[in-house]
Amino acid sequence: QYILSKPTSKQKSVQKLMFGHLIDSTKDNLTKSVEAQEGISQIINQSTQSAETLSQKYFDIKARKEELAKEVKAKREKIMENYKGTEKNYDQIQEETFQNFTELSQRLQTMQEIVGKCEELS
Repeated sequence: QYILSKPTSKQKSVQKLMFGHLIDSTKDNLTKSVEAQEGISQIINQSTQSAETLSQKYFDIKARKEELAKEVKAKREKIMENYKGTEKNYDQIQEETFQNFTELSQRLQTMQEIVGKCEELS
């Protein structure tokens, strides 16, 4: 697209003029392409540096995550060693809490009924 064909005129002066324009145009196109390649090279260098930084940060975070996971596991084991009760999972605790709440609700309802009857009697 940017490279022009050779001059096709038969007159020498026109050929020289056209050839001069061809050379200037080709020189400009080559200069632009070299500048573009330099820009691409700079972008590649910056991208490489950014990728290396991201990679390093990723591995630092990964190592820290593994370190924290080991610490949490050790703390859990220590807690379980010192815990003197039966081990209950979350579902069991939730079920017991729900049952206690239900019993309390029933007692409250019964007490309200008794208070209502007492008010009727007085």
